Amino acid sequence: MTHIMDSFAARAVRLRARIEAFLAAEAQSSAAISKWAADALPRLAAFAGQGKLLRGNLALLGCELGGGTLTDGLYDIGAALEIVHSSILVHDDIIDEDLQRRGAPTLHAAYARQFATALNLTPARARRVGEALATCAADAGFFAAYSLLCDAAPEAEVLRRIVRLWSREFAHVALGEMDDLELSLSGTPASLDSILQFYRSKTAHYTFCVPLETGLLCARAPATTMAPVRALGEQLGIIFQIKDDELGLFGEATAIGKPVGSDVMQNKKTVYHHYLFARVGAADAARLRQLFGAAQVTAEDMTYVRRMLLDSGAKAAVDALVRDRARAAHACVTAIPVTAAQQEQLRQLVEYSVTRTK
Repeated sequence: MTHIMDSFAARAVRLRARIEAFLAAEAQSSAAISKWAADALPRLAAFAGQGKLLRGNLALLGCELGGGTLTDGLYDIGAALEIVHSSILVHDDIIDEDLQRRGAPTLHAAYARQFATALNLTPARARRVGEALATCAADAGFFAAYSLLCDAAPEAEVLRRIVRLWSREFAHVALGEMDDLELSLSGTPASLDSILQFYRSKTAHYTFCVPLETGLLCARAPATTMAPVRALGEQLGIIFQIKDDELGLFGEATAIGKPVGSDVMQNKKTVYHHYLFARVGAADAARLRQLFGAAQVTAEDMTYVRRMLLDSGAKAAVDALVRDRARAAHACVTAIPVTAAQQEQLRQLVEYSVTRTK
């Protein structure tokens, strides 16, 4: 049996082609409205195509779990999810002031550089222009994605349910982002419950639950399938976010596509932050407080943070949390009424989420 991630990679080719074709057509049809259509939408298509296309693939998988057939419309719905995801990332990069993603300049950084050069703008003005243009490009992506969804949904009632699902959960992503930002402004560690709550709203539901449920809705799956799949998606999403946190601390910049240590500079209240400050002594806590939220951290600083995470037992505590979530995810898999082969695919998805390196 083909490993699920190999299957995802093969299907990503078709999803990527559909994203590019749709946004190219949108750019052409909007050319008379604004010259920016020919600039922003192709940039968004290129950005979306660089990703893993996990969410689009999960929508396809959800349809299969519900007993549905993978039609052209299903691939279009998967493509629409990826356009939404890319648009969310553009906003996320602006909020986090990240200048690099996937090994390339973020969209707002690219626009800033372009206009700084062309119009000789000050760095502050160029940054503001870049952020404004990227925000508009992402907004255009959101609305274009809903247009693609409307054309692709199999029937009116299914479309209504998907629109309600997407609108609710994507609004929750924005609210979760606000929680994340507020917590980063605090000088005190956040509770584990509050961290896991915004992991659910900001990552778990929109990364796993929404795509899987979208596919299940298209397959008209019963509630007996929907409920355990959603429970699985929530566990997978929390694991996925914790792994993102881990890669941001212990990964290699060339592998993750952005500078290591950005979560430290942004004072992100991750599970690593929670367990670290719960375990270190007063002297180390004082030094760590100077690093978390600093304008810059050096390679030496990051070596110290990693050593503290390991020596304090914080990394071991997070690893135990991931193992607990993985066990819960495997228990969810056994409750989903699908074939043995499909359950094995889901188990492979759990293992991928736990062991991924980028």
